[in-house]
Parts: sequence; structure tokens; C-alpha cells
Amino acid sequence: MVKSAAENIRQAEAQKQAVENRILLQIHSIYYSAQLNELQQRVLQTSRERLRQQLQVVKNLFVAGQATGFDTLKMSNQLLDIQTKQARLGHVSKVILSQLALVLNVPSVPSVEKFSAENLNTALPAQSYYLKLAEKLRPEFAQFKHQFQTQMFRKKALQSRYFPQLFARAGYHYARPGVNFFKDEWMKYYTIGLNLQWELWHRGKTGRQVKQAEYSLKIIDSEAQKLRQNIRQQVIQTYENLLSDREQIELTRKLVLQEQKRYRMVRDKFEQGLATTIEVSDAENALTAAQLQLQVNYINWLKDQAQMSFVTGQIGQD
Repeated sequence: MVKSAAENIRQAEAQKQAVENRILLQIHSIYYSAQLNELQQRVLQTSRERLRQQLQVVKNLFVAGQATGFDTLKMSNQLLDIQTKQARLGHVSKVILSQLALVLNVPSVPSVEKFSAENLNTALPAQSYYLKLAEKLRPEFAQFKHQFQTQMFRKKALQSRYFPQLFARAGYHYARPGVNFFKDEWMKYYTIGLNLQWELWHRGKTGRQVKQAEYSLKIIDSEAQKLRQNIRQQVIQTYENLLSDREQIELTRKLVLQEQKRYRMVRDKFEQGLATTIEVSDAENALTAAQLQLQVNYINWLKDQAQMSFVTGQIGQD
């Protein structure tokens, strides 16, 4: 029973670690959401500056009689749309930071570190590496292991009732017992006792308790196998998500470069009178959308990395 209690404590410690890991994953997710919000605001600010410059060009052309009022209105509306999105992101940022402060149990979180794609490492070990890591580090495996041991020792304690229970007691005394009438002095003496108990009439009840313990062991083993399959599936799915994230980052980077080149070409043509404001507006929208998507892909990679760290149990070790 002592061993069973010790294993029960270890099981509780593993369960505590599993809860802490889930909280850490939540912190990562909220933190990266805050970074994404900041990245999107930066992209919109850059787009806003481009639109301001372009609007000034259109206004100059309007004054010179080379552009219509519709052209200036379209650019103004597009700039207003960007300002509206920025304002919305500003409010969302405050909500995200308040959520992060709540999870961290601190009064407030003023800001998060600015993300830089220069330090982004998209290298991935083999999938088998993560599977082995999960078997080794996931606290849920340790939790089931100690739960199994707890029940195993409890079963052995129950089985011991089938046999006689022998209790021994020994005592050393130094006293004046008052039993020796010839010597009134302190005496040394010993007492020894034996107690034998054998609950023969409880064997049926004990048998049912042992069978119940055996059934509990089978349930624990079955749940452990199911957990192993689920964690394996989590690792495989997260690994595929990381591969997809890496591919999307590479493709979107190329798309951003192409849209930047397209925007420069359309802008140059517009200044030469060979393109319309609609073409410039479309090029600006496409460039901004590609840049925003690239930031989303960056953060998706970081979130899936945190997910992989969670499903392998590393998140509690870092």
C-alpha cells in the first residue's frame, strides 16, 4: 500500500505536468497571435504610405487635367479602407494582450517582441525523431505508467489477504514493576507478542476486489494504447502541417516578389499615362494581400512548431 501511494503521487505529478504543458501551448498561441497582429499592422502601414504617395501623384495629375475626380476618389477610398483595417487591428491587439495577461496572471502585457523573418529556421528533422521524442517526453505516458503501477500494487495488497497476517511486537522495559516482593529496585525486562489473523470468511469479498483490480488494469492498459495511437496521429498531423507551412512560406515569398515587380511596372506605366488608376489599385491590393498572407504563413509555422513541441512533450522541457 505504501508503494501504491508513492506511485499515486508520481501519477499526480505527471498529471500536473500535462496541465502545465497545455497552459504553455495556450500561451504560445496567444503570443504568436499578438505577433501576427503587429505584423499585419506593419504591412498595412507600408501599404498606407504607398497609397498616400500614389494619391498625391493622382491629385497632381487631376490639377494638370490628366486625371478625373473618380481617380482621386478611388485612391482616397482605398486609403480609408486601409485606415479602417488598421484601427480594427489596433483594438484586436488590445484584446489579445489582455488575454495573454490573463493566462500569465500578470496585470498587463504592454507589447510583444517584434517578429523578424531573418531568424526563421524552417529546417525539419525526420518524422521518426518526433515520434520517439513523444514516447520519451509526453507526461501522459508517465501518468498512465504510474497509474498502472498504483493499481498493480493495490492488487498485490488485496491478494495478500488470502494469506495469514502475522504481526509481531517486542518491547524493552526499564521500570519498577512492583512484582518482585523481595527486591524493591528498578528492573530490566522484555515483552514479546505475536498476533495471527486470517479472514477466511472474507475470501469471496477479497476475490471480487482482486478481480475488480485486474479489470482496472486492463482498462488502464487499453486507454494507454489508445493514447499512444492518438499522440502518434497528432505528431504525424502536426509534421504534415509544418511541411505545408514551409512550402507555403516559400511560394508566398516568390509571390510577394512578383507582386512587388508588378506594382512597380504598373506604377511606372501610370506615370507615363499608359495605365489607369484601376490597374494601380489592383496591383496595390494584390501586393498587400500577398504580404499579409506571408505574415500569416510565418505565424502558422511558429504556431505549428509550438504544437509539435507540445505533442512531443518538449514544451515542458524547454
